[in-house]
Formats: sequence, C-alpha cells, structure tokens
Amino acid sequence: MDSGATNHMTGNPNMFSSFRSHKAPSPITVVDGSTCSSVGSDIIKPTSSITLSSILCLPNLAFNLISVSKITKDLNCCVAFFSDHCLFLDLKTMQVIGKGYISGDLYILYEWEPCSVACSSIVSPFEAHCRLGHPFLPLLNKLCPQFQNISSLDFKTQFNASVRTLRSDNAKKYMSELFQSYMRQHGILYQSPCVDAPSQNRVVERKNRHLLETARALLFQMKVPKQFWADAVSTSYFLINRMQSSVLDGNVLYSVLFSNNSLFSMEPNVFGSTCYDRDVRPSLTKLAPKGVKCVFLSYSHLQKGYRCYTTELGKYLVSTDVVFSETTPFFYAPPISTSQGEEDEWLVYQVNRTLTEQSDDTLRSPNSSI
Repeated sequence: MDSGATNHMTGNPNMFSSFRSHKAPSPITVVDGSTCSSVGSDIIKPTSSITLSSILCLPNLAFNLISVSKITKDLNCCVAFFSDHCLFLDLKTMQVIGKGYISGDLYILYEWEPCSVACSSIVSPFEAHCRLGHPFLPLLNKLCPQFQNISSLDFKTQFNASVRTLRSDNAKKYMSELFQSYMRQHGILYQSPCVDAPSQNRVVERKNRHLLETARALLFQMKVPKQFWADAVSTSYFLINRMQSSVLDGNVLYSVLFSNNSLFSMEPNVFGSTCYDRDVRPSLTKLAPKGVKCVFLSYSHLQKGYRCYTTELGKYLVSTDVVFSETTPFFYAPPISTSQGEEDEWLVYQVNRTLTEQSDDTLRSPNSSI
C-alpha cells in the first residue's frame, strides 16, 4: 500500500485478466523525481472482495503499488493502519473487505501474492496461540512473522518404505509368540528396553509427554471435560505435526512428508470453542431452525471437515459448513468455591444435561442429581 501514489501500478502485465494498451506511452513521475512510461491499464481483482480499476502497467516497476487515496474513493472505504497489519473497512456496512500485513516497512495486501492458510487471516497473537494448540511462543513467531510481538500399511503405500526396526516398551502384547512370529516373517528387528529403564525409550516418552502437555493445555483453555481427552490428543498431534521441529532443523514434519500439500487444508480454530453447524436431518421441516450449537473438538482425518460434538443430538458432526465463535467457550467453569470432585461432576452435567432432559427446558443446578 502506498499513501503517496495517485494511481494503482504494477510491473507485471500477466496479472491483468484483459489488457488495454495505450496508443502512446503515458509519462508517470515516481517518488525520486524520475519519469517512467505506462504502456497500458486495466482491472485487477487481487482478492475476492476487492476490485482495483485503472491499474497502470509500468514494465520496470519492481512492486505492485495500491494507491490509498484512489482505493478509498473508488470503493468508498477507509484504511486503518496498525503496527503489524492494516484493515480495509466498507464505510457503508463497516465490514472488513480486505486485510494486509506488514513486511519490513511495507504493508502488503493478503491474497495479492500467495500465502499460507495458517497466516491468511488477521488474528490477535493470543487467538493464534489458542488456534495452534498453545505452541512455544518463539515457534509461533517463526510460523507467523506478523506476530513477532508476542507401522502400518499406510507407511508402505504412502511413503514407499518399509519398517526395519520396531522399538516398544515391555508390554506383554509385544512379547506374544504371534507378534514375534509376524516380526520374524517380515524381517523386522524388534527392540525393547531393560526392565524399569524408561530412559532407553526417551524419544517416544518425550513425545508422549509433549502430546499430553498440549492436550492438557487445550482442555484447560476452554474448560473441556476430561471425557473428551481423545479429541484433545488427536488435535494435539494434528497441530504438532504442522509445527516447526528442531529435530528437522526447523522444518515442518507434515511438509517434509507431503511437500505438495497445503499445510492447513482448513483454517485452524480454537479447540473447545462454540460453533454452529448446519442441521441436515431429513425430518426437519422448512420452517425449523437449520443451525445446531456444537463444540469444536478436532479435525477429521477421513474427510476434509471440522469434527464437532452436539449435545442436542448427542453425536459428532463432520462438516466444513461451520460458523465459529472462538472467544465463546462451550463449557463454563463452576464457581471458584467448588471442590475438585464437584467440578468433575459439574462438567459431566454440562455435557449430559440435554440428553437426560429432552423435554425439560429448565436448567437444573450443578448439584442436582442426574
């Protein structure tokens, strides 16, 4: 964005959907006083909600420049500049129609150039921290620079590789003759640690600890009951696999394995937050409410969708047609004076209240029997 430019300008003619050449080059005076020639102009749509008209094409221009004065007049909007981003607001509806981020000393419009989905929306550092599973803050700074102020068949078919060595603890299931026979048949070397020596499995033990610490942070953040621990762990490894790893010299595990895939096929959202899914039950009438209140719990690994749980229907829903209220927790904490045992009972009550009181609209107190 350029507050001193009188026209939008670009040096790349390939950005135009249609190009209108000028019969005679039009002289353009740039900031250093020198003169360049415009060879044509037309319309460019850098984002789905912003259309820039009369953009001049200057072949030797190194940057795409958006004139702040021209865009505010053409789109009847205002531009609000902040320390790490900027917003385009429609003056009539006061809705955000465009966003930009700061790179060096320049404000750059999102979608004008390709960017990762993880950083494709303006959010606060706290919200990004919650969405990504509370990662170590220096890691968050690397992932999102604008927040610097804060053994299966799949293994063979997906990666064209085979298991050479399997290491586990001393669980009896790994010591059975059936399992050992399978290992010998496939030429897999099996290793186990000495008795009472978990340090020999320190790599996997540390990773298990990392998963559980992340899962606990997700549960505590939005007061999600412990009965959803499996969803918290599932979300944890989904997010951890998309974080930079010091073991991989700062690379992302998912990108190393699937280099052609987008890091996030869906935008991450805050675990345990309130969301609203579309109710597609065929029994609904035309005048019945079409939305159902849910809690966001994980990302589906079988479908491209968010995995949400609704207490109203008592089941999980997988959908991309979800509206999130990320600052609103689905579960609410009990009073501070409540003991630990009462808190657990209260949380279970929160989940099951609609299943046990289908016909009663009056919410009973947390201490009532269920």
